Amino acid sequence: MEETELLSIFDVQYTYTNISREKALKALLDSFDRQEDISEADAQEGVVNTTNQFDNKDNLLHIQRQQTFGLPVGSPLSSLMANVYMNKLKDNFKTSLLQPEVLMRYLDDYFAL
Repeated sequence: MEETELLSIFDVQYTYTNISREKALKALLDSFDRQEDISEADAQEGVVNTTNQFDNKDNLLHIQRQQTFGLPVGSPLSSLMANVYMNKLKDNFKTSLLQPEVLMRYLDDYFAL
């Protein structure tokens, strides 16, 4: 690494609960390029209803709390939606004004040089 270069690390802490359902859904619809085939409101309602059915019901520790933001922890769809959202974030890097020479991703972390 040169003295004039900067290493940046981007970490999405608590990935699932910090990614809004709306942004994850938009990233998913964008990736399929199907916004004209299904209304965003209908798709969002379906995804939210599906992911909500896993919230707290399958909680092995039986913690009584209601998750109010983000993708539900424990839902099988959450990892898919988080991955799609992180890929959309990578696409945003590619079109940004400041282009990194190197951009690498490991799970919920991005490394840019």
